[in-house]
Amino acid sequence: MESTVKKFLPLISMLALLSVLLIALTFFSAGGDWQEVLRPSTRALLDGRNPYDELRFLSPPWAFLVLIPPALLPSVLGSALFGAIGAAGYLLAFYRLRVKPIGLVFLVANPAFLAALFNPNFDWAVALGFTLPPQIGLFFVLTKPQISAPLVLFWLIDAWRSGGWRRTAWTFAPVLIAYALSFLIFGPWILHMGGAVSSLSNTANVWPWGLLAGVVLVILSLRKWRANLALIAGPFFSPYLAPYSWLPAISGLIPDTLATVAACIAFWVAFLISNHLF
Repeated sequence: MESTVKKFLPLISMLALLSVLLIALTFFSAGGDWQEVLRPSTRALLDGRNPYDELRFLSPPWAFLVLIPPALLPSVLGSALFGAIGAAGYLLAFYRLRVKPIGLVFLVANPAFLAALFNPNFDWAVALGFTLPPQIGLFFVLTKPQISAPLVLFWLIDAWRSGGWRRTAWTFAPVLIAYALSFLIFGPWILHMGGAVSSLSNTANVWPWGLLAGVVLVILSLRKWRANLALIAGPFFSPYLAPYSWLPAISGLIPDTLATVAACIAFWVAFLISNHLF
């Protein structure tokens, strides 16, 4: 009996934390991304309209599978539920990456994690997708292509090196088919992304000065054959970035506890200097 409880203790603790977060988040206002983009886009889809026509929705259509249940609720409750879903995604990713308890404490106390609760978005899907087989993980990480592009490139080269065109097709065909179907249904929605990006504010990007660091990380990831370095490189290539979008990159440091803790402390220092969370 004791061994059974010990086995399921992480899951029980995770569910308890998520329950507390869900209740607590309902006392706060809905996040800006949720109110301005995610919920209106989802409601447009539910009303039979094209969610990509006039709204700044940047994720592929399968992201709506996660957004529809929260969007059916009042705005604040929906934001709380989506925030809890994001927290669950991060916790599952951390667990799958075998994070140590001290590392988990610093990750959960990180301003980026807290910001992801109050202004939920799809950054958690990048961290979780990284822990999955590429054929499945691509559907997750491509919900935020602006920070997952180096990882997608790594998976592409990895598939080609390990199995040539057959392995590459096996890995990428499902997501490419999904994109093709989405273009048939919603039109060339991906072409709208340029105008949407130009209307966004840059609050935590290091563009273009971070490009050199990003290129170095990508080269190292291919030379040392470490996918986590490609994940870490993601934010350095993004022309716009919110502070909470750095958390998937930080999670790429797991299970190196010292590096994870150091990165979290550095993020706290940057946050206190900038005094800007969202």
